[in-house]
This record gives sequence, structure tokens and C-alpha cells, in this order.
Amino acid sequence: MSFIMALSDLQIFLLVYLVCTLCHLCTSQKEKFGLENRAALLMFTEENGQALNMLNSTLNPSSMHSHFRQRRSAANFPMDIAGDGGPSDVVALQRGDVVLGGMFAVLLPDDEGNPCSKVLHKTGLRMEAMMYAVDVLNNNTDILPDVKLGFEIRNDCSNPNQALTEALNFISVNDGESCSSDEPQTIGVVGTGSSATSTDVANLLGLFKVPQVSYSASSRVLSNKKLYPYFLRTIASDVNQAEVMADLAETMGWNYVAIIYTIDNYGTPGVELLSDLLQARNVCVTHTLGLNSDSPDDAVIDIIQQLSRDEKISVIFTFCGKQGIGRILAQAQASGFTNRTWIASDSWGQSDQVVQNVKSLVRGMLGIIPKSRPDENFKRYLSRLDPYSNHRNPWYQLTLGELRDCSFDPTDTQREQCMGNETFADQEDAAASFVIDAVYALGYGLHNMLTQCDDCLNGTQTLDLEVYLDYVKRVNFSGLTNSNFMFDENGDPIGQYDIYNLQCHGDECSFVKVADWDPISKFSNWQEVEWQTGRAPPLSRCSEDCPAGHFITLQTPKCCWECHRCEAGSISVAQNSLQCTVCRDGERTNENQTSCLVNPIVYLEWDNAVAIVLVILTVLGLLATGFTLAVYIRHRNSATIKATSTELSYLLLVGIAMSYASTFLFIAMPTDEICNAKIVMVGISFAVYVGALLTKTNRISRIFNRKLSDGAPSMFLNIQYQLLFALGIVVIQIAIQVVWLQLEPGVVVKDTSDPEVTLLQCNYNSVLGPAVAVGFNAVLATLCLYKAFRTRKLPGQFNDSRGICFAMLTCCLIWFVFLVCYFATTGIANSIICSTAFIASGTSGLICMFAPKMWIVIARPELNVRQSTLKLKSSSGTGVNIKSVSSIVDKKNGRASLTPIVSDPSPASSHSSDGDRDSTSQVSSEDEEQRFLEELEKLEEELKDAVMERDDAVAKANESYQEMLNLQKMQDEELEQLDEAVRLEKANLRRLLISEGMKDEDIDRALRCQDEEWTDNEDGDNTLKVAELVAKLASVSAERDKLNQQVEQLSHECQQWKNIIIKDPDVSPEGAVNETSVNNEGTGSSSDISTCTTSV
Repeated sequence: MSFIMALSDLQIFLLVYLVCTLCHLCTSQKEKFGLENRAALLMFTEENGQALNMLNSTLNPSSMHSHFRQRRSAANFPMDIAGDGGPSDVVALQRGDVVLGGMFAVLLPDDEGNPCSKVLHKTGLRMEAMMYAVDVLNNNTDILPDVKLGFEIRNDCSNPNQALTEALNFISVNDGESCSSDEPQTIGVVGTGSSATSTDVANLLGLFKVPQVSYSASSRVLSNKKLYPYFLRTIASDVNQAEVMADLAETMGWNYVAIIYTIDNYGTPGVELLSDLLQARNVCVTHTLGLNSDSPDDAVIDIIQQLSRDEKISVIFTFCGKQGIGRILAQAQASGFTNRTWIASDSWGQSDQVVQNVKSLVRGMLGIIPKSRPDENFKRYLSRLDPYSNHRNPWYQLTLGELRDCSFDPTDTQREQCMGNETFADQEDAAASFVIDAVYALGYGLHNMLTQCDDCLNGTQTLDLEVYLDYVKRVNFSGLTNSNFMFDENGDPIGQYDIYNLQCHGDECSFVKVADWDPISKFSNWQEVEWQTGRAPPLSRCSEDCPAGHFITLQTPKCCWECHRCEAGSISVAQNSLQCTVCRDGERTNENQTSCLVNPIVYLEWDNAVAIVLVILTVLGLLATGFTLAVYIRHRNSATIKATSTELSYLLLVGIAMSYASTFLFIAMPTDEICNAKIVMVGISFAVYVGALLTKTNRISRIFNRKLSDGAPSMFLNIQYQLLFALGIVVIQIAIQVVWLQLEPGVVVKDTSDPEVTLLQCNYNSVLGPAVAVGFNAVLATLCLYKAFRTRKLPGQFNDSRGICFAMLTCCLIWFVFLVCYFATTGIANSIICSTAFIASGTSGLICMFAPKMWIVIARPELNVRQSTLKLKSSSGTGVNIKSVSSIVDKKNGRASLTPIVSDPSPASSHSSDGDRDSTSQVSSEDEEQRFLEELEKLEEELKDAVMERDDAVAKANESYQEMLNLQKMQDEELEQLDEAVRLEKANLRRLLISEGMKDEDIDRALRCQDEEWTDNEDGDNTLKVAELVAKLASVSAERDKLNQQVEQLSHECQQWKNIIIKDPDVSPEGAVNETSVNNEGTGSSSDISTCTTSV
């Protein structure tokens, strides 16, 4: 009872079913145990107590043993146990020491669902495969040498009820009274051919620990060893088959498919796995349609109608048994559901019988068949079989006649009579190879077991099937389905498949192998496939493929989408990309936007045409600068060169040369060092250039502006101070740039703002550094421009001011345009603008400041001389010859005067003046300017000497005055002492006189006389001393007054001359001097002109 209590409901049901079946067989009743009996048993199991009582009363080993003894006779030919010729009564038997059971579906349900009504002709071939394999093992002396294998093959009609009924015949029950049995033990069963029947049979055989090896049941459910511990198979699991289907969809580019399956242990697990695999590969399963074995025709029609409404579905995957797919295909053909590609599972992927009447519908289908190789010996075995003498296979004539469409029954008038030479030898059925390997697995397992256990099968005991199963699981042999056949931990072989294509030529259609599949290399050895639509694979897609360089926006379902071009600067490398990838900085897309290309690095290279032009211009500018410097050095003592302040001109040429040289830094490939060199070169060149011009302008401005000089020469008129001033400007600029570079030096960066190219740019992170440097130069330029503008109206002889003004205006304009363009452009354009600005700046300096002087020195050397005279013209037209302009210092009276010697006007002189005017008209304004500047320089020196003399005189006068003050102080002190002595003396005298008795009147008279005497003596001495001092002081004061008057007069006359020149820039030197002379003559004084000096 404890055994019964440990049984599950399923096991109770199976035991009850077994008992009832045994009772049915023992009473020799001829009715079969059908569906009604199973329903009754299921209802009966609800009452467990009654079921247990029934088990206790019916599990009589003696009765069951007698039954098994009765059912197995010693005959080696088909037996009709029941006697009515039904499926349960026909069996193929061969006696042996042990027996292998076999279950094959000879008869199938017909199209109307009637069981065991339709002949499956390939079953005869598969039965022969089992018999052949048993013969091979028996005839091999190396395998089971002392054991003969027998077989017992039954027809299960591919029906679960029939399969269970037939499986009961393979169960051996020992009565326990003896250790031996007259009937051979069934040690294993080969079959069944479908997953639906194999699950039920596996439950029953597993209860009695009978190993089962299926050749065609591929449902993944059977891999569960907890439910089916005694089940093994030589065909791969549907897990591999579903993976083949998913890989096929991915390979062919199908993403919009439908699946039809049968609702059983074969179709349901298979479709669940296939759906998951397709979804993982982004394939949309729009319809998943199931069909029961007993579904009405309306359900089949509805499936076809649903598929017909979606024209985008071109591929249909199937996980159906032969009966279910037969109904689907028949209805599809009746409904005109054509132009679809069917993907068949292994149940019908190579079945001629299923496609026989629907060839036009399924032409181009692909069948997924487990890989196997034919056995040539088996083909020869088949070719030698005689249909009339093959008595051990009771279904041989039936299945062979069905294949050849003939009959071996003489009484059958519906078909032609067979000739007797018909054979299965020309048929290819992969399942036959799996049947042979299943028999080999059971045989090799028994051989391995008996090899290690000599008395395991000695006639005194039965075989321990549980131990035997372990040996079967560990077999390893060279089989037909795998050269190294073995089972995995789930009892499954390694999955390998062949892909078959149904190709039709006229009315003849056949399955042709077109590809191989294995889990590692996937598809291989593809051959030409004939599709339903022709040579090209069908397009089972909701939307067209979105090519690389585009992206899709998903719709519903997700396999439907809209295709869009990737945005600029982004790519997609695969079809149907969900998004585009943005290229990294410094990359651009190719034309199709399928890859990112590294942008070329662009800068102004030396071999660029524009760069070559700039280099040529720069070299020419440097040569011109060098030539100018050489001319200035060569003619440095000439009047024209000397008048331009030679040292400042040299400094200005250095700034111009640096401006030209800066161009090379903008053509070279940018580096960190070059970026920093640009800062230094640009800043210093501009500082040198502007500093030199500012110094020149300041010099001229101070000469002609009395307010700046206060009537006295400035230190800025000295060349040493001028050079120090200019160099000080440069030093300040250098200091600014050094601090800038120390804090934040320039670095090269890659500018990727342009999507097509990468620009090498100098990056200066600091804002303060450039602002201070540019601001300092801007202040210098503004100041220089202001001073040059103020002195722009000087006469032609002073046109250096005009040149400076024009040069600064040009320079500021160039730099303004340069700064605007510099910040508005990048790359090559930026370098070109910068280089052009520096070339233009240097050129403008050469033209404005040096070209006129170079013209005089080179082209007009006759003008490059010092003139000793100047042509002056009075307002009345009288010619005035200044024979000499000299500083006459009257050492006697301390006065310097400029005395013009004027000739009397006469016709001769007028004629001479006219002649001189004609000759003067040939002299350029530059020559007049030069002569005038030379005279001014000479006067400047004389003025400086006069000022020094004046200062000496003033100093001497101040010293004399101080001496007089000191003398006066000493005299005052002596007088105070003298007064005190006189007072004391008077007091003493008064007392003496009073003591002598003199009267007060006499005393007063005597004292007055004494005072007068003393006063006269002292006054004489003091008067003499004071007179000497006063005379000396008067002389010094007179000299000082004369010198002051002289300097003041000369300064007044010089300023008056300046005012005349500034008032009328076009007045000639002659007119300026003449006007001064006339004004002086009107006052009756001579034209005293102090040494008025000017310099540029």
C-alpha cells in the first residue's frame, strides 16, 4: 500500500489504464480500448479508494505473466493477436534473447479525421530500417556475440490512444516465483515518430523503466528528464529547429512573417521557442495561428482568411504535424491563397505524401530536416527484398503498393497489379537513418553493459533496465546521423540540419538539398534555390530596408517604419538603424553618410599659390628694406639723410623689416612655439614702428610748440633721449608680452567648427593679455596720429610730419581692417589676411617715410647738398640776400644778435632776383626744406650756447647778490655793537660829568658834540665799504638785466617767426624772414633773431 500511496495521479491513471487493458486482453475480448474507456478511467480516478482497491485486486503477476507468455509465440512472422486484422492485431515479430520494441505510424488519420485510415508509405521503409539494423547487430560477431536481438514492431497510427494500447505489449512483469521467464524481455522501444504520441508512451514506459529512443519526436518538452527520465532520441530537439528557422529569417531579411502550428506537444513548444527567437532577431510575427487535431473546418478557413488579409506576409513558418498541415494546405489551395513561401518543420519538410496534391501551392518551400547520410548497404538490402517473400514485415506490400500506386492484392480491382519488382531502394528518407541509429544506440548500450557484466543476462535473471539506461546514455559510435554520435545530458544528439527546397520542373517536383546548418557555422554550402517568386528570395517585410546612412522611426508593429536620412555630420553603418551616430570632432561623413572620415588638417602651406605670392612680396619688401638701410648707411652724412634723424630712421627700418618677417610665421605650420613667436614678433614690430614714428613726431611738435618747450630746449630734442624714449616703448611692449606668455602661453588647437576640414589655430585663452598688448599699441598709434595731425600744416620743408601722418593713417586703417578680418575669419583666409596686413603695413612705411628721400639721394643727387644761402622775398617784392646767418654774441654787452645785411633795391638786383627765381624754380621743395632745416639746426646750437651764457650770468649775479646780503647783515651787527658801546660810553660820561658838578645843559651839549664826532668817523668808513659793494652789485645786475633782455627778445622774435610759419604753411622761408624784418623796422629796431632751433 505504501507503493500505491507514493504514486502520483498520473501514475495512478496509468496503472489503472494498464490494469484495465490487461483485463481486456485476458478475457480475449475483441473490442479495443478506446477513448470512452480513457474518459471513464479519468472519472474513476476521482475516487482514490476505489482505484486503489482495483489495483490491489488486479495486479496479479501470474495473470499478467500468462498474458505475456500467450502473446509471444515462437513464430518469426506477422501475428494477428486479436484475430480481426485491426491495427492492434498486426505485429512484426522476430524471436531473440532480448527484444527491441518498435512503434511506427503505418496508418494515419485521413482528411476527415478518421484514425488509422490513410497509409503512410514511408513507414514501410522505416520498419525495414529497424529490421535491417537488428540484422546488422546480430551478424556482427564483435557486438553481442552471444546474444541475439529480436524485435516486435507495432503500428501506433500516430494516435495517442492507439500508441498507449500498443505500448502495453512491451511491458514485462515478473511473477517473482522464478528467476527466469519463458518470454524474452523487451529491453527498449524504438519510437514513436511524433512528439504527441511519444509523450504519452514515454509516461507509460518510464513507469516501468523501459528505455525509449525516438527517431522523429523533436518536441523540446521531451528534453525534460524530470518528466521523461527514460526518453532519448536520435533526432535533434526542436530548440535547434526553431533556431534554424530564426537564422533563416535573419539571413533572408524577413521581418514580417506568420506562424501556423498544431496545438500539441510538438507544435506548441516549438512555436513558443520560435516566437522568442524571431523577436530577438527583430522579426515581427504578425499572426500566430494554432490548430487542434479536432478543429472544425471553419477554424482552418479562418486561418487562411486572416493570412489573406495581410498581403505583406510572404513567408509562413509552420510547426505542424502531417495531419494538421495537410488540412491547412488543402484549404489554402481551395481558397486561392498562393504566392507564399512555406517553411516546413521536420514533420513534413521532406514529405512527398503531404505535398502530393498541393505542389503548385508549396512549390519553392523550404524544409528543415535533421541531417543524415544514406547507408548504401541498406539500399542494397532494400533492392534485394521480394515483396512476395518478405513475410516478417506485414505492412511491406501495403506501403510499397501505396508508394508505387499499385496493389499486391489480386482481389483489388481499383489499382493495377504490382509487378513484384517494386522496391524502396530509390527512396530517400532521412528518418530511416535515425531509426537505424536508434537501434544501434540500444544495441551498443547492451553490448557495453554485458561486456562489464558477464552474467547480467544468463537466463536466470532479467536485465536491470535502470542500469541498462545508463549504458545507453553513454554510447559513442559512428552513426548515420552523426559521425560521432552521442547523447547529451538531456538525451538529445547534437543538432545538425539539411535545408531542402521543393523544386518543380513541369509536373515533376522533388526535394533538393540546398544548404547545411550547424550550431557553430550556421548556414553553409548554399545551392541555388527555386522560390515561389522565382530566383530571388521573397520580400516578407512590412517596410523596405532602410539603407545605411539613414535611420528608421518605428511604427506599429515595430517591423514597420519610416526611413529618414541621417542629419548632417552623422552616420549609420547598418541597414534599418534606429539612430544615427554623430561623427567625432574633426571628422566628416562620406557622401553616403555610412562612415566617418578624418578631416584633412588645413593651414596655409608653403606650396600654396597664395602663399608663394605672399612669400615673394615679403622677400621683395625685405630686400627693399635692406636696400634702403644700405643707402642710408652709405649716405648717412649727406644733407638729406642727416636731416631725417638717422638713428630713428634705422630704428624705423628695423620695425618695417620685422613687420615683413612676421609674414613667414603665418605661412608656417602652426605649433605652440610659432603661436608664441607670433605674439612676440607682431607686438615688437608694431612697437618699434610706432615708437620710432612717435619719437619723430614728438620732436617736430616740441620744436614748433612753445608751450611744450617753455621757450627753452627740451631733452627730447637730444638724439640720445629720443632713442631711449623709443626703446622704452619697445621694452614696455616686451614686458607685457613676457607676462602674457608666462601666464597663459598660446597653444595650437584643432578647430573643428568647419564640418569639412580641421583648422590648426593658435588659441590664446587669455583676454587680458591681448587687450593690454593691443591697447598699449593703440594708445601709441593714437598719440602718434594726433601729434602728426597737429603738425601736418608745416611747410614743404617739414613734410616728414605729413609723411608720418599719412603713414600712421594708413597703418591704423590697415590694422583696423586686419583686426576685423582676423576675428571674422579662420584658417587659410585668416593667415592670408594677417600676412597681407603686415606686408601692407611695412610697404606703407617704406613709401611714406623713405621713398622721397631715396629719390633725392639716388635720382637727384644734385639736390642732396647743403645750401649756404636761402632766397627770401619781401612783401614788396624786394629781393633780400641773406649773406650769412650767424650768431653774433657781443661779449662786451652780452647780447647776441642776428644781423641781416640788406642790399639796396636796384634794377640790377631785380634782374638778379628774377634770374635767381628762375633758377630756384628748378629746385624741388625738398631741397628748400633741407637747407632750411640745416640752418635751423645751426641756430639751435647757438641758442643753446646763449642760454648757457645767460644761465652763467644769472648764477654769478645771484652769488653777488648773496654776498651783498651777507655783507649788509654783518654791517648791521657791527652797527648794533657800536650803538651799544656808544650808549654805555655816554652813560659813563654822564655819571662822570655829574660827579664833576656839571650841569645838565652842559652835559647834554657835550654829549651831542661827541655823537657828531663819532658819527662822522664811522660814517666815512661804512660809506666807503657800501659804495664798493653797491658798485659791484650794480654791475652784476646790469649784466643780468642785459642778458635777460637779450634772451627774452630773441625768444620773442623766434616765436613770432614760428607763428608766421604756422599761420601760413605755404609761406617761403624768404617771406617769413622778410616779414619779421619789416615788423622790426617799423618800430625802429633792428631784426634781432635769437637762435631759434628746430628739428624733425
